[in-house]
Amino acid sequence: MPLHYKGTIIHGIIPDHIWFGGDITHGNGLGGESIYGQQFPKEDCIRKHDGPGILSTGTNGSQFMLHMKVSPDYDDGEHIAFGRVLDGLDVMARVGKMVGNEFVYPSTQSGYVRGNVLASLVMARRTLGDT
Repeated sequence: MPLHYKGTIIHGIIPDHIWFGGDITHGNGLGGESIYGQQFPKEDCIRKHDGPGILSTGTNGSQFMLHMKVSPDYDDGEHIAFGRVLDGLDVMARVGKMVGNEFVYPSTQSGYVRGNVLASLVMARRTLGDT
């Protein structure tokens, strides 16, 4: 199976807090894989979840999280912050208002990754050190 995000979905949203994506094997948050196999070794937690737009690992596979606010509980060595959203937080905030106040599994195609669409929303990726 090719390892890429194209066609995967944002499989969960905690409104005004975190978006979950990157489950390339199951599409529901129960799977994922890395180029190193199912999971890769843990890394040091150098960066902090210190503001809106932080992009971090969701698992040691392919899953990731997009943080909409400061999330110090995720500075736990399990979730490594590795990037920051540079453009599109306003879109994420509008979607967050539409989904309500509880954890949701998006049901429309608006949550699908289509080629490089994620690049314009999320991964106009610079490392946190470059910001």
